[in-house]
Amino acid sequence: MILTIVGIVGAAIVAASFFFSNMIWLRVINTLGSIILVIYSLMIGAYPIAALNIFAIGFNIWRVIEFAKYQNIPPFGKPIKYEKQEDWKGKQ
Repeated sequence: MILTIVGIVGAAIVAASFFFSNMIWLRVINTLGSIILVIYSLMIGAYPIAALNIFAIGFNIWRVIEFAKYQNIPPFGKPIKYEKQEDWKGKQ
């Protein structure tokens, strides 16, 4: 019974991740669900399903790192330099 619940929770998390419009959160939540599904599939002996989810985990992590590099988000991209900005009304 507990094994079935673990599988359902993992599948529900993966399914819920597709409702996110933010790609970073989609990949993070999908990775969490895939980790749970890897555990579940190994426990029931479904090795091809475990392999598929391990691939999904790796792909999601790779895409998050690529996004972080593209957006220059530390530690993957260049450090962001903050500059003092003028008052939003401008100089008077």
